[in-house]
Formats: sequence, structure tokens, C-alpha cells
Amino acid sequence: MTRLRPPTKAALGAVLSLVVLGYGAVRSIDVDDAAMGRSVLREASASAGIRLQGSQFDFNLFRGLRIEGVEAGASFPSMRYDLAIPGVLFEHRLTPLLRRQVAIARVVAKNPLVTLVYGLPIESEAPGPRRERPSRPPAAEAPGPELSPNVSPTFSITLSELVIRGGTISVRDAGRQGNGVTVIGLDLTLTDPQVATGALTLLHAITASGVLDLRELHVGDTEARDASATLSMAGGRIDLEGQVLLELGVATGSVHLDFNTLPFRHRFSIQGRFAGVPGVVSLDMAGMGLDPKNLRGDGRLAIPEGRFDDTPLWEALGLVGEDHDADEVSITIRDGQILLDGSWLRGSVDFDGALELQVRGQSVSGTWDEPVGHLSPDGSSRIEAPQSAPREGRRETAPPSLSIEAPTNW
Repeated sequence: MTRLRPPTKAALGAVLSLVVLGYGAVRSIDVDDAAMGRSVLREASASAGIRLQGSQFDFNLFRGLRIEGVEAGASFPSMRYDLAIPGVLFEHRLTPLLRRQVAIARVVAKNPLVTLVYGLPIESEAPGPRRERPSRPPAAEAPGPELSPNVSPTFSITLSELVIRGGTISVRDAGRQGNGVTVIGLDLTLTDPQVATGALTLLHAITASGVLDLRELHVGDTEARDASATLSMAGGRIDLEGQVLLELGVATGSVHLDFNTLPFRHRFSIQGRFAGVPGVVSLDMAGMGLDPKNLRGDGRLAIPEGRFDDTPLWEALGLVGEDHDADEVSITIRDGQILLDGSWLRGSVDFDGALELQVRGQSVSGTWDEPVGHLSPDGSSRIEAPQSAPREGRRETAPPSLSIEAPTNW
């Protein structure tokens, strides 16, 4: 057995002494849990320009401050958002406690629910006073009292990390039927977040970068799962880059979201291989809000030589197992349709799943899951997709440059 040498024993004794002294020092701090919690909420409310409220408060010298029942909400012309968090933990650094200071460094929010509804009717301003945008709450209106005079520690908030676990986000257009966009099972970690004062919403107030994972993403009737991405956010704009599992396959790319207009704006650039599609799809798209008719974009489908897979689409035409040539199919997105123009694959697919395609002289219609194949009525081997891209001068060895046909008010 190795014996501790005298210097090692002395060092270990010094460390133990510091631990005992530190424990005694922090145990001597007297904190009013509710007063501390309300003061932290007041500080956060003043920083973000929103009103945060909590129902229960519990301060632990080692774990931090836990606030339950945190709520916030605000209404604006044509828009409303609500925030509900069952539990938020404000973790602090232990060293400042020796100076009788509580320094909040990390915030963990579990199972938050964020609801954003836009497109609400704008109320007439004639009968009543004009509704003003909420501003930073004055100190006199801040919820809760100051720390009681007998509480000795001071506190500050200097965040190094903001964490969300199991979040749910719902974005809905009040003027459209359906569920809009719903995010379920969101795990998000933001590093070195900065919070601006007087922002429109908390989303607009935060500047940070980080990583996210989400379990489910529902856009109308379309479902995606298991998304992961890096992100940066500032001034109500969010940029993401990563991958997501769609119903037809895995897609990688980037997304830009801008919440500074109503409806919000978005741009997507994606690439992937999808089930039933014999090749690699590359798309650039831009739009506004949740209406697919606002979506504009273009791209390409690069099909190498190969054989038709066993899918409902090719089975309806009796092509499963047959060889096919290489093809380069241009893609145009407009008015809720995807228009295809290639040598042996052309036609259209609606966002609701309906399709009208021409494949090697045969027509197929119906839906993606239940297509019905038949010969063209006139026996023609080609069918022109409306407003399809011209094929003259197209390069076969390198992909054409992609562009976005953005809405005129982009």
C-alpha cells in the first residue's frame, strides 16, 4: 500500500478544511425562497420586456432556485403568444456564495409549451384606446416584493447556458384550418445567450448559438421525426443546419426563419434520397406563413442509371425490376404544386399528394401511395408539364445553379 507523503497529507487537509468552511458559510446564508424567486423573475421580465409569473419557489444552496408554474403571454395586433413552463431551475455558481452572492449561470426549463397564433382579426381602434406594444415593465409594476431586508445575499444573472428539455411549440394561422406547425420533444441548448431589453417577444430578445434535437415535427398533415441541427438566433431570426427524417427519407440542409413579419418568412435548402424516388433531390425554396401556395422554389432530381424499385408508383406502371436510363429532372415549385420536367419523367405532384406523371410513355395518376397507371389517351410518349423549364443547353455532367423565386413582397 502506498502511503501519503506529508505534503500530500497537508494538501488534502487544506482542501477538506476549505470544504468544511465553505459548507458552514453557505449554510449560514438565510434566503427567503419566494422573495428570491420573485426578484429573479422581475429581473428576467425587465431584461426581456415580458411579464413572467411563477406560483411556487424553492431555493437550495447547492442545486439552485426552482420556480414552478412559470407563465407569460402577450397580445399584439393580429398575433398572440403564450408561454407555460411547469418547472424552471436557475443554477448558480458555488464560489460566489462564499461572498454571500447568488450568481445565476445556467437555466434549465423542462417541458415548456409555447403557443403562437397569428392572423387574428385586428380590433378597431375607434371605440377604445389604442393598444400599444408592451414595453419594459416599470419597477413599480414588477411582480412581487424586493428581497426582505434580513436576507443578506445579493444576486445577479449572467447566463452561460440556457437549456430546454422536452419542449413543445405550436404555430398556427388563425385564418386557416388545421394544426399548423407543431414541434414535440424539443431539446435545445443555447450557449452564452444575450437577452436584449424591450424586445417584441422573448424570441426576438435572445441572441445565441447552440444545438437542438426534436422528436417530432408536424407541418399540417406532414410528419418529420428525429431532427438534429446546429442553430444561431438573433433579432427574431433563426438559422439551422442539420438533418431530419421525413416520411420518404432523410434530408439534410439549412433553414432560415424570420419572425419579424406576419406571416413569418422562411427559406429552405435541402438535399436527400427519398423512398420511391430514383435519385438525389436538391431543392431551394422560400415562402411566407403556413400556406403552401406561398411556397416558391426550384431544383433538380439527378437520376443515375439503374432499376425501378418495388414501390407503389412503379408497380402501378409494371416497371418494377426494369432498367432505366439516367435522367436530369428540373423541379419547379409554385401554387402548391411540384412540377417535374425530364427526359422520361415529367408531370406534377400536389402538396396534398395527388400526382399526374408521365413515365416512359405511360401516364400515372392518383396519389403517391395509391397511383393508377395507364397509357396516355393519345398514345403519346411525352406529356408537357405546364411552364416547365427549358431543356436546351442543360449540362449533363454538372448540376445547374440553383435559385429561389421568392414572393414579390419578400
